[in-house]
Amino acid sequence: MDTLGRLSEVAVYALGIIVSLILFALSYQLVLHPLKNYPGPFIAKFTDGYGGYHAVKKRLHLATYFDHLKYGPVYRQAPNRLVFNTSSALRAIYLHPSINKAHIYAHTQFNPQINIFGTLERERHRQKRKIYGKVLSERSLRSFEPTMSSEIDVFLKLLLDTKNEVVNMSPLCERLTTDVAGQLAFGQPLDTQTEERNRAFPRAMISMNGLVSIFMAWPIMSKTWPLLRRLNQKNGVAFSKSIQSIIQKRVALPQDAKHDFYSIAGGEIGEGIESLGRSELWAEAVFFIPAGELCRFPESLLLNLLDSPKVGFSDGPSYAQ
Repeated sequence: MDTLGRLSEVAVYALGIIVSLILFALSYQLVLHPLKNYPGPFIAKFTDGYGGYHAVKKRLHLATYFDHLKYGPVYRQAPNRLVFNTSSALRAIYLHPSINKAHIYAHTQFNPQINIFGTLERERHRQKRKIYGKVLSERSLRSFEPTMSSEIDVFLKLLLDTKNEVVNMSPLCERLTTDVAGQLAFGQPLDTQTEERNRAFPRAMISMNGLVSIFMAWPIMSKTWPLLRRLNQKNGVAFSKSIQSIIQKRVALPQDAKHDFYSIAGGEIGEGIESLGRSELWAEAVFFIPAGELCRFPESLLLNLLDSPKVGFSDGPSYAQ
């Protein structure tokens, strides 16, 4: 009986301590937190789960837009996060010499090789950005233009083959941007527009982008990555083998055989402080695919053409007039 009484007493004390800590944490967020005076959703004062919930629903961008309309150009989206929507804040934050990228960008990396998106150190990020600048410069893209045009020709042929059928443009544009990004990254045709074999690439990248969005909005959820990787191990291994096969095919060619990331940035390997390690170079090349996935310009352009009353389509040599 004495033992049971002591256990009950300990449980009461433990419960009291837990309740006190919860009340203290809530009071701190409401009364003492440095961001307490900024407007925002009430639940966002206490948890990252507000943004995380919308990220899971794939509507964080919409929630952010409507929250800006409701709360103004600066609002509190999480206990330790403010979201800005002013040009002055953009300049003040991104041009400030002593501000590095937030630690949450570390949650965007799923491999030992860190690409530019997850590079936190300012100077190293600048070095990588300089290399990207060479690849994406006007001169470089003009040299790449014939390759890109050939992929666009495939896209247009697929559209013409549909004749008068209703077409879902999203997957077509998705595959076009994937093929263009693959050519620029690896100098290899992924052929997702015409063949099934590599269509796992855009789907896998979309899934990974979804995870990145969740982990950045709700950082504690990144702890689940080891479990998620184990559950999806079969697909992960298949994806890695596909990437390795593409890389091996490219390395087998002379470095200047194709106008791609390898031919331009590969010259930076081992050439001083601004060089890229070979494994790091391929991590950056792989990053081109999801970056290309996010570029939905063809789809947006076609939608704007269809919505414009001043644009008409004809059977002549011009696609729009």
